[in-house]
Amino acid sequence: CCKAVTGVDRDQALYTKPSNATIYQMTTDEFFLMFGKTIAPPDLVLIDACHERHQVLRDFENVRAICADNALVVFHDTFPANNSYVDPLLCDNSYLAAQDIVERGFELVTLPFPPGISICRPKPVSLVSVL
Repeated sequence: CCKAVTGVDRDQALYTKPSNATIYQMTTDEFFLMFGKTIAPPDLVLIDACHERHQVLRDFENVRAICADNALVVFHDTFPANNSYVDPLLCDNSYLAAQDIVERGFELVTLPFPPGISICRPKPVSLVSVL
């Protein structure tokens, strides 16, 4: 249902690529440095790469710089069930980034089921001005 899909993943062997997708096999930092400003502004972004808090925040800031107005950013691993989820191979400390984003004044809603999904609008624009 999307015209174009852009993905960034260091391990492309994990899935089958849709025909409308371009997958960059690299880190998100490498992607934003080399290609981020060359893609069409995304309307929907899933942040689920490195689960380390500071990397999640860096990915969010990089997405904010290129996304469309009223874009949605979805974060994975933002509601760990217990301490066993706070493992570098699972949620790590990415759930702390959601609180950081709220403290920075952004709208963010977390769906409270493990491992958690949070949704944010980094560039909210009132629809009233469009009507």
